[in-house]
Amino acid sequence: MADSDNESQGGEQGETRIRTRAIAMDAAARVKKIEDTAPGPRISNLEAELFEMRDQLLESIANQKRLSDDLALVKSILAASGNRSLAKLKVREPEPYDGQRDDKILENYFWDVEEYLSNMTGLNDEAQ
Repeated sequence: MADSDNESQGGEQGETRIRTRAIAMDAAARVKKIEDTAPGPRISNLEAELFEMRDQLLESIANQKRLSDDLALVKSILAASGNRSLAKLKVREPEPYDGQRDDKILENYFWDVEEYLSNMTGLNDEAQ
């Protein structure tokens, strides 16, 4: 009889455990459903995106300020330079070649001609 009492108690305890486990699983499912439908995680995601957008906006404003400062500096330099005409700039012309056949004199003459031509080309490019 004691064995049958233990078996009946064991059976009841087993059923109780099964019911308790089922109730716990049901409760967990309900909590999960509530968490999924709750606005909390979505609001957190939106807040994170908002902070990221704010940081990007502040960075863009700083870049725009830096570009404005650079533009103001360029404008002030141009205003200070005035309207100098490029035609007024003098480029040293090469010394005339006197016909000597010395290597050093020829080398210096060719170098002078190259410098003259490169300076004239640079002035023509700036004038256009």
